[in-house]
Amino acid sequence: LSGLGATSGFARIDRVAGAGRFYAYGVVNDNGTSDGSFVPALAAGALTGETTLVIPAVVEAGSFTSEVIVTNTSSTAKRVRLEYVADAISMADHTARLTLDLAPGHGLDLDRFVDALRTLGAPGVGPVGAIFSGALFVSVEGGDAEGLDGLDGLYVGARTSSAALRGRYGVFTQATPLSRAATSIAWLHGLKQDAVDRTNVALVNAGSEADVLRIEIFDGTTGLLAATVNDIRIEARGWKQLGRILAEK
Repeated sequence: LSGLGATSGFARIDRVAGAGRFYAYGVVNDNGTSDGSFVPALAAGALTGETTLVIPAVVEAGSFTSEVIVTNTSSTAKRVRLEYVADAISMADHTARLTLDLAPGHGLDLDRFVDALRTLGAPGVGPVGAIFSGALFVSVEGGDAEGLDGLDGLYVGARTSSAALRGRYGVFTQATPLSRAATSIAWLHGLKQDAVDRTNVALVNAGSEADVLRIEIFDGTTGLLAATVNDIRIEARGWKQLGRILAEK
């Protein structure tokens, strides 16, 4: 595999023998910090009928920035519409829009996504310094996110990271189809709050009307209800984060 000379790319993995299901993933390692970003595989056919994908958080805030990857691995061209919703965007609906035409087998790596919007002249994105935090909605015009043969399609993901003395620390998020968003109840597991770890909880309203949510927090040792956070209002396509929720709520 050495000698390719490629600084970015994607891989297709085919089962050529056997009958067992398989799983695949990649890890993008930062050579400065040794931090690894887990990149899950996307199964063929997973996006059939899906027209909108959502990345729950894309940011430009202090040392934190998000890199957005959009790849068309299908055999047909796709026109993709990106809608980034954040309070800092000075449009009436707090939305910055960008349309991309992706040829078959091509993609874009939008490093420092908010700054890329700024450079490309997306209306509503002001100068560096404001805190941009919000969800990114990616939709396909005139079709779905899958390829015509159901084997390839559109991939969208983001790595949000913070600068260190050498390199960066970050986390990778694969876009989720809008149809898979919760409609009544969602569960979060493995939350921690101690001298080493803290937990923030973030919420995204992926719909077209305001939502009011309630969070019930259970003690991980006893399983008993420990606290309730009521009346959390999130506007349409809005984003909200509650910090240190186990310590303060």
